[in-house]
Amino acid sequence: MAVVSISEASRLVGKTRQTLYNDRDSGKLSWTTLETGKPGIDTAELQRVYGQLKLNPVGQAVRNVNFDTQDGGADSTVDPTVHAVLETELKGAQQRIELLERMLSLEAAARRQQLESQRAELMAKDQIIGVLQNQMKLLEYIAPVKPASHDQARTVDMQTGQTADTQAPASARQASNGRGWLSRLWRRAA
Repeated sequence: MAVVSISEASRLVGKTRQTLYNDRDSGKLSWTTLETGKPGIDTAELQRVYGQLKLNPVGQAVRNVNFDTQDGGADSTVDPTVHAVLETELKGAQQRIELLERMLSLEAAARRQQLESQRAELMAKDQIIGVLQNQMKLLEYIAPVKPASHDQARTVDMQTGQTADTQAPASARQASNGRGWLSRLWRRAA
């Protein structure tokens, strides 16, 4: 809420400035400072200590308004134009309040929906991470089924000219490592 001066606070609660000072000294009321550095009181603090503030329908502080007529009777008539203006202002303020309340409820619903969608996304990501972790664990225990590419030997059939991928025996691979291509060719032909 707003921080008001001591004079404005005394008008809002209908108390004297001295009463506000006394309540501050007794610890009943806490004060703050205004932007100018002068002492002030938050309107929320005034409501806490003194109850409802004296405001007119458009939210302005009521200043020196006497609702009693000069003869003191309650039957006296109020100026119709003033009454109509105040009623119009009151209806306008009520409509603004209703509009703001609707906007707040729509905004709260949108935030709830956004929060739910974010929770659903996080749950889906957690499930995907769990599945991937399980697959990684399975891959650690599975032995390779296919032979590795370096274990295969490529042979050429001299009569047909076709190549064939075959599994070379380990002894042939070891023997061929130290010899040239010609000796390997003669060895296979024999």
